[in-house]
Amino acid sequence: MAKPKKSTKETLKWKKKRWVPIIAPPMLRDAIIGESLVMNPEQLIGKKVLSNLMTLTGDMKKQHISIRCSIDSIKEGRAYTKFESYIISPATIKRNVRRRRDRVDCIFNCTTKDKKDIRVKVILITRGNAVNSVLTALRKSATDMLSKHFSTQDFDVIFKDVLDFRIQSELKKQLKPIYPLISSEVRFIGLKEGRKQ
Repeated sequence: MAKPKKSTKETLKWKKKRWVPIIAPPMLRDAIIGESLVMNPEQLIGKKVLSNLMTLTGDMKKQHISIRCSIDSIKEGRAYTKFESYIISPATIKRNVRRRRDRVDCIFNCTTKDKKDIRVKVILITRGNAVNSVLTALRKSATDMLSKHFSTQDFDVIFKDVLDFRIQSELKKQLKPIYPLISSEVRFIGLKEGRKQ
């Protein structure tokens, strides 16, 4: 059976649409993270885009990390984005938690220097099994340290430090006197008004 032909109106509407490239924030070297077909590019403002960090950086070691951005401006037919959140895949975390290790989760909210309310989720993996008082000390120290640090930095600076693993390395180093860690990971950081994780 022959397919019904599109009306002239529908055809014209389709022809008026165009592909708009979606650009990653500057610290990711304005990489293209996607495209969207729209009639009016301004309609894209506020749209959220999820992208794998390995695709953007070419670094295989970052294939377990995704970033969510939101489109905040249109310039010269291109959609520019800002960071919303950083997310580590749950499967990666599960692989790191094994026997004779303890997992410590730190979840807290804080406000950055540029007055942005953020949600932070950190996971610490110990080198061995520790007593509850040590796990509590790790959780409190990590939460206090990061809350204090984030309150003195702008959100974009924090995001870059997380992308570059500076925060994770420094946290592991600072917590070592309490109990040695196999890893310290920021499994989620993002604006509180963003989608829940």
